[in-house]
Amino acid sequence: MRLPAAATLCLLTACGSDGGGIPATTTDSAGIAIITSEVPSAVDTVATPSWRVSSDAGPLSDVADLAVMANGNVVVANGGNHTIVAFNSKGEEQWRFGRPGEGPGEFTSFLSLAALGDTVYVFDFTNRKLTAINPDGTLKGVVQLAISEPNLELAGGFNDGTLLFTSRTLLGPNPGINRDSVTYMKVRPDGTPLGTLGWGRYRNVDFSIGEFGPNIHNEALGAVGSVTAHGTGVAHADGSSAQVTVRNPDGTIAQMLRWNSALVPLSDADRDAYIAEQRGSTTDEFQQRQLEAWLPNIVWPEHLPATGVVVSRQGSGLLVAEYCAAAATHCAWRDIDDNGRWRRTLMLPVRATAAVATGDGLVTLSVDDQGFETLSGWRL
Repeated sequence: MRLPAAATLCLLTACGSDGGGIPATTTDSAGIAIITSEVPSAVDTVATPSWRVSSDAGPLSDVADLAVMANGNVVVANGGNHTIVAFNSKGEEQWRFGRPGEGPGEFTSFLSLAALGDTVYVFDFTNRKLTAINPDGTLKGVVQLAISEPNLELAGGFNDGTLLFTSRTLLGPNPGINRDSVTYMKVRPDGTPLGTLGWGRYRNVDFSIGEFGPNIHNEALGAVGSVTAHGTGVAHADGSSAQVTVRNPDGTIAQMLRWNSALVPLSDADRDAYIAEQRGSTTDEFQQRQLEAWLPNIVWPEHLPATGVVVSRQGSGLLVAEYCAAAATHCAWRDIDDNGRWRRTLMLPVRATAAVATGDGLVTLSVDDQGFETLSGWRL
């Protein structure tokens, strides 16, 4: 990631937040607004977090997801020990919930989170149970979801009191909604499905090695993106085209947000680093053999992914992370208003793997080269 020259001259909010010119807006044949913003002149650099919690201190263990409660508490789903932990705006632990098991208040596998007001919802991937946690960290209830869609994940809560689930279809006979795609679904807290809000493209950046070798994706460093509930609609980031799609509550596309910023070409060093990382992640001879059989078949993209984590700021637009190398000094975020205008570039000295907005702040999750996880709170 190349830092803008202005980034080295700015301290926290030292540069003005007035962005570039009015974005260009066009419409496609379906009447969808396509908003293209120029790179704004404003660059705000945040040097240090206001608080930080690290996994070497105990409360973080293989973090799977983050959510923010209405009271500003940030909730963390720990996959390593099957617990949910809440932190206040100072990074102080408020409560801890859950343990391994099959009973009420117990979890078995990958966990995803959402909050409706101050009630926290946890979805257990394997047994498809939706657990509700009271604001004080006690059990509120458990619902068994009777939804047939594959690879369900809880992705957020809407202003109307419903939940956003995603369903990922990894393999299908044709390109489109049944292949490498994610469908957005509205679900009541009692488990009643309310229909879909459209779908978007999704590709794995990583690959997994299992009994039958690497999974179906043969692309490395491909398109990345995340989805978030945004008001009563959905926002989805597409890393291959530096684009965010914003959908209305009925699933129709409201905006296509694009940016006039240069894509970074994929270099030989990037390829070598990716291959070294994958080789370093193998744990036995079987995985090593499968990996070496897969590596010659990699299909490399022309550019590094351009867009990663997208975070909804209720009432004040979106924060969208640009692709950032792990060794970068600062990583860039786009601060976008509700009209799709790129207002400023925000520089943070951390590569976020997940993030949530808390009022006028941002909480990021990052993982260092040794695997230590850190939760950081930033005043924006």
